[in-house]
Amino acid sequence: MSKVLNKHNRRTAKRKFDAVIELLKNHKKLDELSRETDQPTHVLSQWRDDFINHGEVLFKEPESPRERSLLKESNRLKTKIGEQVMEIEYMSQTYSISVKQRFGLLRVSRVWCIPHNILRKGQHKNAKNM
Repeated sequence: MSKVLNKHNRRTAKRKFDAVIELLKNHKKLDELSRETDQPTHVLSQWRDDFINHGEVLFKEPESPRERSLLKESNRLKTKIGEQVMEIEYMSQTYSISVKQRFGLLRVSRVWCIPHNILRKGQHKNAKNM
């Protein structure tokens, strides 16, 4: 490794990669490389372990455009569902000004045109997760 690494102690991807390669090729021991790079040994060990554990990503086939669009649509729909669940939960806890009572799940299900038993199942699942 060059003295440039000591001079600029930035953890760029290239410098991390070079350090890990030095470790894996057994050109330098961990302590020696730590002194050269001014990086603690535990940081160098973590970089090496990350490289070993996630190296298969380098050889992974790129996703097809169809897969990317499906994933994007799936994420959008999950976000939308999450927003609706939060709104339903909020409405079921909100008080009506006119009757001074909570709207409740039955009223929310009528407003949203959703069968109330579906909302109750969702509420039961949320209560289990808490």
